[in-house]
Amino acid sequence: DGSAMGSSLILKADFNGSIAIGAKHSLKIGATAGTSFAANEVPLSYRFFVGGQSHMKYFSNIISFEGLRFTQLYGNNIAIGKISWQYNFYRNIYATANFNGGYVADEHNTWFSSDNFTLGCGLTLGMETKAGPIEVSLMGSNRCSNLIGFFNIGYWF
Repeated sequence: DGSAMGSSLILKADFNGSIAIGAKHSLKIGATAGTSFAANEVPLSYRFFVGGQSHMKYFSNIISFEGLRFTQLYGNNIAIGKISWQYNFYRNIYATANFNGGYVADEHNTWFSSDNFTLGCGLTLGMETKAGPIEVSLMGSNRCSNLIGFFNIGYWF
């Protein structure tokens, strides 16, 4: 009949850490890797969606990536590394420089090809408030010809 999706196996691993460097500096590092195996085609809802600064907790297959629009890239396989340096320059006001790079691909044999490599960076200015952070960001990548802006108010749930 051809309409059966078959079974799928999706594996994902995350690592995130933060290191305080003195009273005003911190370094954040992270990595995410994921792969999908399916008898037929992996359903769209089970693929990894990469892009934007959202840190939503609702869907584990939406991966933030500096320099891309929200869920701009998607694929069955991802390998992404991130590093950020944050400087708190006055009380609750801070600046963060973000860098990330990685691969997004559908096929296992093209996972680490140069065509699937994305590099992004951005700068965020923010302020901690009782209602959560207020942040303004500018970012870019090798996948976007223009700078992308992002504005955030409050905590991600």
